[in-house]
Amino acid sequence: MANFVVEVLESGYESVLPYGWPIKVSPRSYELLSSWLHAVALANGISLPQLGKALGVRNFPALRQVDHACPDWLIHSLSHQTGRTPQALYSLMMQDWLTPLALNVPHDGNQREPGWLQFCPACWREDERPYFRRSWRLATLLHCGIHHTALRDNCPLCMAPVGIPEGEEIHPVHLCRQCGWNLRSAPVDRLGLPASRLSHSIKALVDFNATVVETSSWQGRSSCMLDSVRLREQLLQLPGRAVRLTTMSWDARRALYHRRGTGRRPAVTLPMSAPPLPWQLHLRHLLESHGRTSDSDDSWPRPKAPVRRKAKPSGPSNIYDLLKAYREFVMGQKDLET
Repeated sequence: MANFVVEVLESGYESVLPYGWPIKVSPRSYELLSSWLHAVALANGISLPQLGKALGVRNFPALRQVDHACPDWLIHSLSHQTGRTPQALYSLMMQDWLTPLALNVPHDGNQREPGWLQFCPACWREDERPYFRRSWRLATLLHCGIHHTALRDNCPLCMAPVGIPEGEEIHPVHLCRQCGWNLRSAPVDRLGLPASRLSHSIKALVDFNATVVETSSWQGRSSCMLDSVRLREQLLQLPGRAVRLTTMSWDARRALYHRRGTGRRPAVTLPMSAPPLPWQLHLRHLLESHGRTSDSDDSWPRPKAPVRRKAKPSGPSNIYDLLKAYREFVMGQKDLET
């Protein structure tokens, strides 16, 4: 990795702002807005508070708030200084329906309480510039979708929570905010089978709805999305009513997933219409193959189990193939109507 010298400007940085910031930083794939914002400040040799002052902001929003409720004026100001379109910056934020499932979204109005995030050490070892992914912000996710290993939310050396530096210090996100240890060297662990199955199944449900939102028109979303409110409430109530899933540490959520994953009753029921559509039945069949996410109501018609002496019926291998199959089904119905 190439080394470069960054000159920290104590004052006078505002003089270069009318022409845009000197160093431009491209967002990485699926990067969080807060993570990219920190990278922009770091590359230009200033801290986040200094960046806020340069923008003329007296009280800069907390980074965990920026990911889901970034003010429009800040988006347009960042667009002017970085050369990124407002649409590109909005795409770095979390989808509205996922916000209640995000870690560290304050519900008591305390925006300044220290925040923490989870990360994958294996991903950071491969990154040229380590950054936080949007999916890592979800409290429902315990594993890395690429390496299928466990995420972490603390430093193995000092056990301090991991997050984006918001003070006057200037250092990359992969260095511990408390002891400075390189988090790229954190051990890579595996989830237990029950917790892994439940984490993968819930991720499949969330990814399906997220894919529909990103690829469908507003008119078509209501017909192909799951009942997001019902699904979201089920996920939030996994630990019970006394504790919020979004405030639990990774270790606490892993223990919860292990307990719910080994129970007899399904941890999450699949919200479907009445009667269920073919694509919904295919989705449930796909999720039941993971083991622990299914529908608890026996009144729903279920796909026939494959005969052992015959080849297993072919079906969607991933969430994108499933969405493609659904689109083909809808187009076929339209052709029949015409």
